[in-house]
Amino acid sequence: IQMEVQVQSFAYSTNDEINDMTFYRYKLINKASEDLVDCYFSMWIDPDLGCYQDDFVGCDVPRSLAYVYNQDAVDGSSGTSCEGTNTYGTEVPILGMDYFRGPLGPKVFKRDLNGGIILDENGNKILLEPEPFSGQQDTLVELGMTSFTYAENGGIGSPPPATQDPQRGRETGFYNYIRGLWADGTPVTFGGSGYNPGSTDSIRYVFPDEPNKSTGWSMCTAELPFGDRRTMQATGPLLLQPGATNELILGVVFVPDLDYPCPDITRLRFADDIAQALFDNCFDITDGPDAPDITAIELDKELIILLSNEATSNNLNESYEEKDLQAPNDVDNTYKFEGYRLYQLANASVTAQELGDISKARQIAQVDVKNGVREIYNWKGEPNPLDPIFGPTIWTPTKEVTGEDKGIRTTFRITEDQFALSDRRLINHNQYHFLVLAYAYNNWQKFDIISGTGQRRPYLEGRGNVGGPNKKAYTLVPRPIVYEELHSAYDDGPQVTRISGEGNPGKFLDMDETMYELILSKTHSGKILYKNGAGPIDAKVVDPLRMKDGKYRLEITGNFNYNRASCSFDAGAVWKLTDITNNKVLLQDRPLAYIKEYIINNLGFSITVGNSDDPGVSKTGTNGGVGATYDYKNAAGPKWFNAITDGGVIQAGADGVREIDFVKDAFAADPNAALSRLGLGYFVPFYSTKFEVDVDVPFYLSPAARDIMATVTSNSNNLLRYRDLNNVDIVFTSDKTKWSKCVVVETAFSDYINGGFATIGNSKNFEVRWSPSIDQNGNPTNDGTFGFSYFPGYAIDVETGKRLNIFFGENSVYSGDNTSILDGNNPIGGDLIFNPSSQLVAEGVQVPLGIVLGGQHYIYVTRQEYDECKTINDKLKKTASGAGPSTINKTKAAAAVTWVSFPLGVASAPMLSLDKGLIPNDLTVKLRVNNPYGESRKYNIDKERDCETDGDEPVYEFEFRNTQSQQLVTQEEYIGALANVNVVPNPYYAYSAYETSQFTSVVKITNLPSKATVTIYNIDGSFIRQYNRDERGAILSGTNRPTSTTQVYPDLEWDMKNFKDIPVASGVYLIHISAPDYNEERTIKWFGIGRKFDPSGL
Repeated sequence: IQMEVQVQSFAYSTNDEINDMTFYRYKLINKASEDLVDCYFSMWIDPDLGCYQDDFVGCDVPRSLAYVYNQDAVDGSSGTSCEGTNTYGTEVPILGMDYFRGPLGPKVFKRDLNGGIILDENGNKILLEPEPFSGQQDTLVELGMTSFTYAENGGIGSPPPATQDPQRGRETGFYNYIRGLWADGTPVTFGGSGYNPGSTDSIRYVFPDEPNKSTGWSMCTAELPFGDRRTMQATGPLLLQPGATNELILGVVFVPDLDYPCPDITRLRFADDIAQALFDNCFDITDGPDAPDITAIELDKELIILLSNEATSNNLNESYEEKDLQAPNDVDNTYKFEGYRLYQLANASVTAQELGDISKARQIAQVDVKNGVREIYNWKGEPNPLDPIFGPTIWTPTKEVTGEDKGIRTTFRITEDQFALSDRRLINHNQYHFLVLAYAYNNWQKFDIISGTGQRRPYLEGRGNVGGPNKKAYTLVPRPIVYEELHSAYDDGPQVTRISGEGNPGKFLDMDETMYELILSKTHSGKILYKNGAGPIDAKVVDPLRMKDGKYRLEITGNFNYNRASCSFDAGAVWKLTDITNNKVLLQDRPLAYIKEYIINNLGFSITVGNSDDPGVSKTGTNGGVGATYDYKNAAGPKWFNAITDGGVIQAGADGVREIDFVKDAFAADPNAALSRLGLGYFVPFYSTKFEVDVDVPFYLSPAARDIMATVTSNSNNLLRYRDLNNVDIVFTSDKTKWSKCVVVETAFSDYINGGFATIGNSKNFEVRWSPSIDQNGNPTNDGTFGFSYFPGYAIDVETGKRLNIFFGENSVYSGDNTSILDGNNPIGGDLIFNPSSQLVAEGVQVPLGIVLGGQHYIYVTRQEYDECKTINDKLKKTASGAGPSTINKTKAAAAVTWVSFPLGVASAPMLSLDKGLIPNDLTVKLRVNNPYGESRKYNIDKERDCETDGDEPVYEFEFRNTQSQQLVTQEEYIGALANVNVVPNPYYAYSAYETSQFTSVVKITNLPSKATVTIYNIDGSFIRQYNRDERGAILSGTNRPTSTTQVYPDLEWDMKNFKDIPVASGVYLIHISAPDYNEERTIKWFGIGRKFDPSGL
């Protein structure tokens, strides 16, 4: 019939169901000159599932899927035997044939007498068959599978002749089969084998029901005898015009080890859906994200690995997205990049398929997108061991990865060998091997182990670019840096200057020492200079060899949400990085919400910009805390400051006392009290302090403002949260010119007052003391005010540079008549002086009076800009009539407090007298927490529920200075330049660690300059071999590499052969090195013993 047929077969190597599929594309071109009328196309398949004598067939009409399965639970004509043919035994699969694409039939549109197209009642064009031989055609329509029939091998069993294979010379039999009839033209009818002469219940698809559906029609329910069947999936009739080209595409799906007899075909349908999705996706298989390229910086006993993605990568900028072929279309069915996994390999031959074997590969780093996804499990189904045939599938999860959930890092410092048996430090000149993988995540529906529905494979490992262009492990070699002087190291940070805004991405901020005096002055501009590497910018050196000095500006912009519940940038905030020296924008429009380390190519540093979680968000780990330090000016001087810590601990190592355990237990926002245990734990969040009635401990001490803390900490009021914690320095100093004017509040609470112990002026808890104010020297101010004094130091917000209000309290019960129970009869509770004693209890005195605890001089650090506590006093002072402040006013003042401390004196290091400045050794307390970038917040005591800021977006400048490496350039530097050259191993005893087999002999001459002449002589001075070395760094391929060239390899490998390629004899040799660029020469004596030739393995 003059039909040209082109056939292509293909398959994929994967780790899912696609691995067990094959695909076939048939291209058919009609070379005839006339129309073929009533033409049919059919796929004739003789499946032979193992043993060919016991095959059953069926079809799923909506899917255009035919399938072959076994007659019973054992594959074979006699047990598991089949006349010499291999069988599947008792592990019988099922095979499906999906008719993805059928031929296209020409159609014409129905028209009126004027040629206009006639539409049906729904507005659709009406399609008609064209007249044969007219050449008419308006469109082509794919017909799909129009019939499914089968034929019997007449040599197996005794099938009716009309159902057997058609014979040559009787072509009508073939034509009848593909028309949906039996070979003799008898219609296929419902029931039994489908061959029921005389029946009028005709059907075009045989066995359309599932084999395990007892009420359906299948070969299994019809209980047909064994046989050898061939199937035909046909399409037609259609008019085939000259030159018409049709494409038929078939997918063959193999699903192993089903439960027989009469199997459930759910797994087959699932696999077929994957195959259909692959076809719908133009056979673009789900590859997963490409692995990044590795660029290495090889240093002295240290390797730095840099990751980057080329423009050709499907994961450039970590933007990989790909459809999950197994997911429905009406869900979020897109895999998205999730993370990287870095492995060290045991040797260079380890492949990606062996990464799960810890004897061959060990994960040394894992990073992932910060999105709340941590542990990812894939699910695998197995037959139920208790009821393999009818029992439900047993689904088993496999943990694929445990994510950090901290954002994407792209640089890694390697200093240890994971395969070392003892000392794990890297060894110079040894080879180490690495691979990196990228993976994606999609969880369109949580997997249900009961129904077996949902996402079975949320974790998808990428297949592309594993091992880079060479598709093999990256081999890296640490080495000393001999001919350059390095002025920086990995992770060295720049000096940062804060221009405006606030934020801390988890850094331990540390201001330059000059800043304290400047901030205390009234001329401070708001700029803050931080120590190197201790600013609120996460920038660092990643390539000490190519590091360039420079100055840069980081600007963060976006819509700031002033709603108190948010008080932060919206999700669309972005940042820009500019080189100040040339005004070149290096990075811009990068999302603040996405945390990633960006390597600045060819400049040697990286920057990570992203919003960390507020304190109290994660609930795990440090819960947003960074740390705390207590730095005395004189490290060898008296350690005078002590405080009660979480658990009611008075001194480290001692048991806790419940009556002074003032930190909330099992608090939902900080369940592990991590924020109350920063550093020594001497300062804790005010938000964490206890205030509720405790039936187990009726009496306990706490810095909390007890009568109003429920209001202050209520979630619905949005007054005070962990997110309001500020990064502060609290400086205790004997320099009275720097002391902070403040209020002194009453710390006695109702248990004292109700017990008959009066406070001065009958002040209540957290009210300003009703005592005349004093100055720094303890003298009355005589200005008519009450409760003012001085805190011996000051507090600074190190994010904004603002000085803050800080105040303290004391329990005035410990004064007056009760002074007699105090050590030294000193009225420490009523003198308005910060002078906590070391006295814990008064022996023989009833509770609560006997619980002295230094006089309860609680310290309160605020988030309010310093105004000498004027506005706090306005809210906490008594009225002119002597009445106490209102609850609302006390709440406004309390909401300003962020950190508190319950200090105690130290008996062995007592505080000084007031006239000597109180503080025996200046102390700086540094409290650090995370804080998302934003405008500088400020606390308005009259609008305590509002989000108020300075309206300043975050801007920072940072500078890398004196970080560039330098070549040896002076004559003085040249001297001894070759002293590091060495020969290893020396002596050589028939073996070196650099050899890869018994056929190699390797000695390394190490630490050579890029240009050198190496000449080898024997002990008699006879010439053995010479190497003229002139090495240059190779240019790296790609356009997005962190560096443009490789390092010069410093080693030369001698194969222990002479210039004629003959192995040298055992003995002593002289190796002479000449370096003309350094005007230096050196000769090394080397001894080696060769080994006997080993022919094994040839």
